[in-house]
Amino acid sequence: IFSNQFSYVHSDFYSAHHHFRACISSETRKRCDGSQSGGAASRFSKQILDRALSFLQEQCQNY
Repeated sequence: IFSNQFSYVHSDFYSAHHHFRACISSETRKRCDGSQSGGAASRFSKQILDRALSFLQEQCQNY
């Protein structure tokens, strides 16, 4: 049972991260990159969010 709950939370977490990352990327592109795809601000925001997710994954695995 615990394994199934962990899988559900794990997939929920990734789904939420993906949607949040897409929203931040879209808004950053609109406001900072002049709607230019792959602008510096959009790349930076994606990198920061991906690093934050990696940090959280490490913390959860080592808990």
